[in-house]
Amino acid sequence: MLVMTAGIDQERKQSSPEKGGRRSFPADGLVPNLCQWVDSSSLLMWIEAEVERFIPFSRYLPPVESDHAERLRKMLHLLCLAYCTGRAASVEIIQACRREPEFRMVTRNVVPFPDELKTFRRRYRALLEELLTRLFLRAAVSRSGFPEGDTNLSLETYVARQAKNVLDLARHLDSCDE
Repeated sequence: MLVMTAGIDQERKQSSPEKGGRRSFPADGLVPNLCQWVDSSSLLMWIEAEVERFIPFSRYLPPVESDHAERLRKMLHLLCLAYCTGRAASVEIIQACRREPEFRMVTRNVVPFPDELKTFRRRYRALLEELLTRLFLRAAVSRSGFPEGDTNLSLETYVARQAKNVLDLARHLDSCDE
């Protein structure tokens, strides 16, 4: 199986448009790489904005809940970044956490264990699926040029299916490693 492992900017430079200068949903490998459509800083901002929609601001929570919200936020950010940049297997994500600046920034140089990623993904699958759907939709909307509110149901259904497929593939790849 082919799963993209090169760095964000490196993959963006190597990508090439399909016929007519247009790309289908970004999926040169088995996992879409949104950096074919948007720069990495925009992608990081999108991820942060989408995660913040689901995780409350920790300053309004008691200290124990605040720590939990921050850990949850960091893991969601990490997994969204991984899945949006063509990585699905926990081993690949951990390698990226050690080598790539964007991942090190998200994890603050604290690399999670593979089992930690697997457990988190299982526990929060529905939330990850929703976040990925919103991120894939943002990428499709930014690429096509129409306003986000004007998306049609078929595009939303398509990107939701892509998000589900990415999470299914990640689960499958991790089960192969066991």
